Amino acid sequence: QEGEFLPVGGRQPSRVNIRFIAATHKRLADEVKAGRFRQDLYFRLNIVNLDIPPLRARRSDIALLANLFLERCTKRMGKEVQGFARETMNLLTRHEWPGNVRELENVVEHAVVLGRRGLVGMDDLPPRYRVGGREDGDRTVVRPLKEAMELPEREYILRALRLSGGNRQRTAELLCVNRTTLFNKMKKYDLFSEDIDE
Repeated sequence: QEGEFLPVGGRQPSRVNIRFIAATHKRLADEVKAGRFRQDLYFRLNIVNLDIPPLRARRSDIALLANLFLERCTKRMGKEVQGFARETMNLLTRHEWPGNVRELENVVEHAVVLGRRGLVGMDDLPPRYRVGGREDGDRTVVRPLKEAMELPEREYILRALRLSGGNRQRTAELLCVNRTTLFNKMKKYDLFSEDIDE
């Protein structure tokens, strides 16, 4: 509030010129009324409010964001991916995105990590997105939740193994996990018996 702070172990205050940005998916005024958020903190933070609608309410942003995430991922990973196939982009724009922008970013990263060169196709997306988006979702087979959640993980790991030619160290790096975690997942999903060179 005064624009200064005392460093730990220090005797002289340091001057700062900073602004805090806080984000939430809840309505803080309602949270204050319900006693779940401190009123004094609310008034300290409540200087400028930006209300950003969820991604499903601004579908025109999906292609823009998907291309931005694609550009970032390809640069970071040194991959040669030029863009999205038309059917893939159509599916992305139809999806509801309950996980909002973060979910879209994760899907694009998945496609870059496990995809090939050229355009991102339907096969490069995680399995649950390939069914056809919103329209076809009800036609899928319903499995127990635990089993359904494991299916994409198994396929994801298998594709990473194939991409790295079966090299477990490289696969672990691609998936951002340590080798022990990868080994345990491979054992859990019986991936040692899979044909990696498909």
